[in-house]
Amino acid sequence: MRNGRFACVTRANRKIRVCRTQKGMKGFRIGKVSIGKTPRVVGCLSTLREPSFVAKAARLGCDLVEMRIDRIGPFRSGWMDNARGIEKAGVPVIVTLRWAREGGLWTESDLGREPILLSAIEAFSCVDIELASALCLPLARRAEELGKRLIVSFHDFRLTPPLDALRQIVRRINRIPCAIPKIATMVTSEADIFALRSLLESENERPLCVIGMGPLGSRTRLLFPSLGSCLAYGYLDVPAAPGQLRASAIAWQLKTKEVERRNHEPSGKNSPGRKGTGHGARRPRRAKA
Repeated sequence: MRNGRFACVTRANRKIRVCRTQKGMKGFRIGKVSIGKTPRVVGCLSTLREPSFVAKAARLGCDLVEMRIDRIGPFRSGWMDNARGIEKAGVPVIVTLRWAREGGLWTESDLGREPILLSAIEAFSCVDIELASALCLPLARRAEELGKRLIVSFHDFRLTPPLDALRQIVRRINRIPCAIPKIATMVTSEADIFALRSLLESENERPLCVIGMGPLGSRTRLLFPSLGSCLAYGYLDVPAAPGQLRASAIAWQLKTKEVERRNHEPSGKNSPGRKGTGHGARRPRRAKA
């Protein structure tokens, strides 16, 4: 946003994984977790069959947990208690009641979700809502009043739209106060991966989440976070989307890549241009008197 309320993320150097926010701009957070500087792992919970996930979420490497209440059952008792338990353990919760037309199990009217999602944005750290929903702007207004972020998502389970169309979708989301854009499309070719990667590597005003779905898109769930996608979604119990990987595997892979990256960075003492200061460097001999 031009008024300076929201962080502005740029990727001038595409080889650098870390997204940098411009000075004087507020950072993006979901709960106490900063969004945009490094990729955050989101563990998706689609059932309540495994209550131990409440205690294990942080140990599994998840920075956030998504409660898919369209799969759990929005009227089922227990999901709110589980979500409170997860947040009490220090892991912010994203509540998602996904509309059927965008891959979810909510088959009632769009507006029928309003009281559930308004209660969720008041009680928990974040809500995910589709850009196409009539609830998007009312939820954004309420989230802004509460000082919270809203994930505004676009899904296409048939194909990946052209790059220009994807950029237009991101621009529409960026006009919504407090929104973090999330783009997830079906990948059927290398050209689709290139389009999504090009979208991610464009100059973006805010942190951006980009996901390729389907068997061919599975590798983007590890590739794109290393290129700057702000959120990496993985399942905790059962896959919630085509090609979704286990959250613990994503967390381990991203941690491994980060360690490798740091190991390849020159240390201050051993970097070229500093003679004789690194570990193991020869000391100059004293001249004999």
